[in-house]
Amino acid sequence: MSEMGEIVELFRKQMEVQQQQIEEQRKQIEKLLSFLGPVSATPPAVASSVPSFPAFDPTSELWKEYWARFKTFAGANSIPAEKLAQVFLTNQTTTTFKLLSTLAFQQGTRQLTPGPTDSQLKLALRRFDWLRPNRRPA
Repeated sequence: MSEMGEIVELFRKQMEVQQQQIEEQRKQIEKLLSFLGPVSATPPAVASSVPSFPAFDPTSELWKEYWARFKTFAGANSIPAEKLAQVFLTNQTTTTFKLLSTLAFQQGTRQLTPGPTDSQLKLALRRFDWLRPNRRPA
């Protein structure tokens, strides 16, 4: 019985120590928060810092040239690789977006990888080559 009483007493002391630690942590957090100042309930609106890029126009530009310009634009604006596709698609016309959506759906999202996407885009957009008045070889 005395062993059980000792165990209970140890648990009680341990709980008291934990309560003191929790209280110390709460005080530290309050002190840190007081340095931050008031915090608003709604997060501030973040405007897109990436400027717009002109959509691909097959009547005035070759795909290879456009893609090189877009890559330069992405590098100059520090667009992370994981956001590159979203930035590219938001700057395209509805026609180009639908064409790419259809292509991606046909290929299946599991089969698409970043490497073949360039070649798949080139092939898909070649159908617009006949629209260009002064065609040049790609």
